[in-house]
Formats: sequence, structure tokens, C-alpha cells
Amino acid sequence: MSKEQQTLNQPQQEEYEKQQAPEPLPNDTIDGPDVLARAEALIETLKEDFLIWLTTELETIESIQERWKEDGVDDKGIAHILRTLHDLHAQSITFGYPVITHLSTTLKDHLTTVLRESERFIPLVEMHISALQSATATAFRAIDSPQSQRLAKQLAAKKS
Repeated sequence: MSKEQQTLNQPQQEEYEKQQAPEPLPNDTIDGPDVLARAEALIETLKEDFLIWLTTELETIESIQERWKEDGVDDKGIAHILRTLHDLHAQSITFGYPVITHLSTTLKDHLTTVLRESERFIPLVEMHISALQSATATAFRAIDSPQSQRLAKQLAAKKS
């Protein structure tokens, strides 16, 4: 207790405490449903950005796969894919893409458990990447924007 507070009588103490208390927030800023609705709207706007990021990462992973066909599987490529999968797993949960979450988890398991010398290593990576591209194209179709529709068509064309 400060010296100033020690010399105040009860009514003065109450007034002092009122002055020191932070201003209460207006009722409309602490409305739980309103705050939740705003957060959900923000997440909706970020979904497209997430899918664009994912498309870019899948292109990078495809270039890694092409390099592997020529030079063999390398630690640098695996490390990049694992970092991407870690981010992808967390973000796909946030944005509500359970298929992408599942595929990222199974590909991560594959990369960490199957010997890279195995004949099935590269084909399984390719299947997972193809499935991630299909899931991403499907997710883009649900977003009503010209860029999303264009990217959905580009991803679908890669699979035909």
C-alpha cells in the first residue's frame, strides 16, 4: 500500500480505487458470440492464403521429387518436406481440412519409417503428393474467388 493510500479514509479509498481501475470495455466488445463470429470470419479469409501457400509448397516438393529421380533421395529434400508437413499438419487442422491433415501425417510417417533405398519410397511420396494436390484442388473449389477457381483448374489439370 502506498503512503498516499494509507492516509485516505474509506470513502476516499473507494474513490482512489475507482480512479486507478481500468475503464470497463463497452458491452459490444466483450460479446462472446460476436467475438467468435469475427474470429471465424477471419479464418475464412485466411483459408485461401493457406491453400495458395500449400500449392507453392507442393510445387517445391515436386521439384525435389524430380531431383530425386536423377540424383537419389537426399537429406536436404527430406528435411524440407518434413518441415512443410509439420506446418501443413497444424494449419490444415486450424482451417478445417481433415483430409490434408491425414495425408500430411501419413506422408510424414512414411518419410520417417520407410528406408529411402526401398523401391516403394519414391512411389509412395508421389502418391501422397498427388493426393494432396487433389485435396487442395477440391478445397479451392469451395472458395468463391477467381484466383481459387483458376488454381483449382491448374491442380486438376496436373492430375489428368
